[in-house]
Amino acid sequence: MPLSVDWQIVIATLQVVYEFFRNAVELEFKPTIRAITLFIS
Repeated sequence: MPLSVDWQIVIATLQVVYEFFRNAVELEFKPTIRAITLFIS
């Protein structure tokens, strides 16, 4: 049985996941990085 992948669905799913994680990382780490930068300087 050949493995057929619908790449449009795969790419769309990966884009959604990527956007979700990118937004989460920005929300979580940007204030932390800003605080650390202010603390160091």
